[in-house]
Amino acid sequence: MPSNMKAVLLVLLYKFGCMNFLYPSFLWALAALAIPVIIHLFNFQRPKKVLFTNVRFLKSVKEATNSARQLRQWLILLMRLLFVACVVLAFAQPFLASKNSNVATQGRMAVSAYIDNSYSMQSETQQGQALDAAAARWETLLSAYPQNTQFHLLTNDFDGKSQYFVNADKMHERIAEIKLSNHYRDLASINNRQNSAYEALPSAGTKEIFWFSDFQRSTAGDLSKLEFDSTKQYYIVPVQAPQTANVYIDSVWLETPFVRANENNQLKVRVFNAGDKAISNLPLRLFIDEVQVSTSAINLELQAAATTQFSFTISSEAAHKARISLNDLPVTFDNEYYFVLKGAPRMKVMHIFGESTPYIKAVFANNKLFDTQHFSQNNIRYDAFAQADLVILDGLPSIDAGLADALQKCLRRGQSIALFPSAKANAESYKSLFTNKLASVLLQQATDTARQALQMPDARNPFFEGVFESAAASTGMPQVKPSLAWSGSGVPLLKYKNGNAFLSVWKNGQSKFYLCAAPLDKTNQDFAQHAFFVPVMYRMAILSLRNTEPLAFSFQQPSIELAVDTVLADQVFTLEKDKTKVIPSQRVADKKLLLELPKSEMESGYYDLKINNKTVKTIALNYGKSESRMAYYSSEQLREMFSAHRNVKVFDTVDKQNITDEFRAKNIGQPLWQYAVMLALVFLLGEVLIIRFWK
Repeated sequence: MPSNMKAVLLVLLYKFGCMNFLYPSFLWALAALAIPVIIHLFNFQRPKKVLFTNVRFLKSVKEATNSARQLRQWLILLMRLLFVACVVLAFAQPFLASKNSNVATQGRMAVSAYIDNSYSMQSETQQGQALDAAAARWETLLSAYPQNTQFHLLTNDFDGKSQYFVNADKMHERIAEIKLSNHYRDLASINNRQNSAYEALPSAGTKEIFWFSDFQRSTAGDLSKLEFDSTKQYYIVPVQAPQTANVYIDSVWLETPFVRANENNQLKVRVFNAGDKAISNLPLRLFIDEVQVSTSAINLELQAAATTQFSFTISSEAAHKARISLNDLPVTFDNEYYFVLKGAPRMKVMHIFGESTPYIKAVFANNKLFDTQHFSQNNIRYDAFAQADLVILDGLPSIDAGLADALQKCLRRGQSIALFPSAKANAESYKSLFTNKLASVLLQQATDTARQALQMPDARNPFFEGVFESAAASTGMPQVKPSLAWSGSGVPLLKYKNGNAFLSVWKNGQSKFYLCAAPLDKTNQDFAQHAFFVPVMYRMAILSLRNTEPLAFSFQQPSIELAVDTVLADQVFTLEKDKTKVIPSQRVADKKLLLELPKSEMESGYYDLKINNKTVKTIALNYGKSESRMAYYSSEQLREMFSAHRNVKVFDTVDKQNITDEFRAKNIGQPLWQYAVMLALVFLLGEVLIIRFWK
């Protein structure tokens, strides 16, 4: 068949849909079919002159007929033409379109892919790390589309590059830049972001969306509420590890709310086993300033948590970098929990008394914990109010205007006040403290002044956290004779048997106002002699501490709040770790620094908060715990949930099939370039055999 007829046939097949090409422009290379024809004309028809010295040698030459010689030449030419044609077809990548193909070979296509780069994608699949497997799968899919296709890539970072569509070459560059991120998104946010990207590309014809993710139950969100755009085709590709076991450090806290320098302190650590097998004697190590100071071993049931304890000592009140470490494979991003230990300063307590009692002085006599100042009602140093964390009013018959004004300023500064009335309390004078949020409180003299027993406190109340190891119903409770009664807002901490409040707290920001119904003198109560009294007073003092911060922060917190000194308007705080320097969004108000972390740029660990290259304090940041729960939606579950959406197709996991080949076969067409390559090799071999053996 002449070369021009072959070209016409291929064009007709392409035009009428029997055959499609991913790269039809390569068909112009069929013009190279002229090369074998030219070789044939100038090689086989060139006469050759052979000289013989003796004609008797001609007798040994076997004469070949003209027809046999011409047949050999035509077969060689045919082999060469078919070889060149098959090579051109292989580069054009022909395919037969499937019946359900929704891919237009003409016009402009737009394809958006979401690749989950959260830390759960660190797990190992049969094709390597889950993130690498997802990126590689998406990269191979790029070749399954025409050259003019526009591609879009979205990760959990939601960076500026994720707002635009690019060509295949630029997409290869973007894929190479994908890294694990400490942030994760629910699928509703992903879907909204991809649809928003399509709004900036109104000229797109066929629109497709891919999701490559492990589809973690803890982070995917409510899949039943997902809204799929009917004008787009969705392809869901689970990328999951065959083994979902993982052990992670859930939380760390102190047995007491503060750390004392040069004293023995206790640290509690909660560890969770997210796997389906129990674990025995898992070792944990405590490091302080990169020195291992303690070890522990823990037993974990499957899908359960357990708590262990460490003892430690710090040498000073300065900040100490600490971490708990365990060894668990293959998921390692949550094997360490970072936190900062800082010796607590002495709590400043200001005690103002009227009718002197020994109880408050005895409770706060520990100079290592408390810096306590005692003032008689008639001899108050008003400049001491500004430094106090807790102001205790003990047995004051009345509160004059000057004292009331000083106490109101304390509440506005975030300080706390505890009021224990006098047996001869003037309720009207006490009302001067009840303004703003306390204005709704109806305070009056108690009408029932008989001794009454108190109820057992609710150990679940956060006020009593860590106070009671157990609360037995038989524990004897104190009996008190009330002087005051009230109704209205406030959280009761202790109650009488009849349900009336004995000790309540009102909160306004950092400030707290504690009000007790009875005085502390021995004739009216035995509460001050009871075992509950000391821990209750300690909890008041501890919770009154200002500028206290948690041991660590999480990247998943919307923002973090840090206590700072007054700064100038043009001064900017930075967070620095090794070579990483971040300028987060920030705002300073009332000596509080509010930071919003750019999560995609940061790793877990210690960060120095700096201003003008001077370190203000050190904080610890850890990954969120949702990523550590390795429970996934399977492909079968995803198919069932999305069965009502005809434009959603769920593939099996990438470890069990070649997604690229299946996508081409079922949704684009059956690729034929492999056959073109094989035929090219067959025709090349045919030419060699003809030349070699057909003499």
